[in-house]
Amino acid sequence: MARKCGKKNVLHKKFSNYNYIINGEGDVGKTTLAYELGKAVANSDEGTFIIVVGKENKPKHIDGLFYDEAPKFEKVDEYVEELCENKAEFPDTVFVAFDSLDELFRIAEDYVVREWNRTCPADKRCKSISGAYGGYQAGNRRVMDLIGKMLERLESAGYQTIFIGHTKKKNKVDMKTGIEYETITCNLDNNYYTFIKDKVNLVGTAYKERVITNIESKKNPFTKKNVEVGSLVSEKRVMSFVPDGFCLDTKSHFPFIVPKINLNAKEFIDAVEKAIVDEAKWRAEHPGEIPALINPYAEAEEKAIAAADLAKEEESDDLDDFFDDEEPTIKEDATVEPIKEDTDLAEVTSESDDIDDIFAEEDEAEGSEMSREDMLKITRQKASSDPVAKNKIKNIIAEQGKKLAELPDEILKEIVNL
Repeated sequence: MARKCGKKNVLHKKFSNYNYIINGEGDVGKTTLAYELGKAVANSDEGTFIIVVGKENKPKHIDGLFYDEAPKFEKVDEYVEELCENKAEFPDTVFVAFDSLDELFRIAEDYVVREWNRTCPADKRCKSISGAYGGYQAGNRRVMDLIGKMLERLESAGYQTIFIGHTKKKNKVDMKTGIEYETITCNLDNNYYTFIKDKVNLVGTAYKERVITNIESKKNPFTKKNVEVGSLVSEKRVMSFVPDGFCLDTKSHFPFIVPKINLNAKEFIDAVEKAIVDEAKWRAEHPGEIPALINPYAEAEEKAIAAADLAKEEESDDLDDFFDDEEPTIKEDATVEPIKEDTDLAEVTSESDDIDDIFAEEDEAEGSEMSREDMLKITRQKASSDPVAKNKIKNIIAEQGKKLAELPDEILKEIVNL
């Protein structure tokens, strides 16, 4: 009896065989890229059918764009149904793009709330997704279920999907250490974004790479804090597929994908197809092994370790660099005379009392009759032993705009009497 399940996958080598997310800041060219990708693959303006979702801006600026508008989720579902049922009417369409992800999930949530309120008891009606289907994330799960089934229909009909998302900075928590870190990711609820990332093969983040020179620190007149300000000398649009030295929320099923490209359709397609060829070649040469993903953090890790080491060195040298004056040192030939055995204890006690008297006099004379050399010495001692005093001394010296040795006597007296 022949087996009825199980099939062997054949590696897909074409760019058009995969699903993508294009994240990016506003005005970087995400919608244009989605259009150009379909045009390059199908040699037709109808290569990508873009569904402009919810309140997303109409793409009036892109000549030849093949699109339609879906202000509500019912309209999105209608377009998907049309694409699948009448595929013969869309012979050149390879990709279906949703612009944008945050609007797609927003109108899906609105639909689920309406759907729930139509079927539930009157006292169970809700105004937001958190109360739909009894709450406890049940409404959110219904949203993901609807979108998941819609994507299954598109895939069964032979279409690939492109999701267009907006980016923003978010704090995430490392599951292993519990430490928070900042990342640039999609402007979408984390649960929704994790769900949609599982449906694609590659996530690219588009942004403007800028070269800034003449960087200097200036005080912000409103916040009163120092900020770094520079001059913009060049700018180009790029796309990263791996974090590339800073934390981007990305994903790739292609271990040999290049870290970054210029933002254009040809380089995007070439990068994916070359990564597929390189992986197939590598697997043939390394049977039984799994290729490791490119480590985008290697350079950043080395820089962080070097910066930490440098900070330690600077901290240890901080006083010497700041005061720009050498600490007094004991001469090599200096010796301490031991107390002779026949020395009268009264004499030692008397000497001790004399020393106490001297220090008492110095304390009384601080800031008045003390010599400049003594005031400098006491200042250094305070800065070495007391972090609070050190900061106060630094602030005083910074206000004067001079080195410690250049301060006038009245300022040194002020420091001594802190």
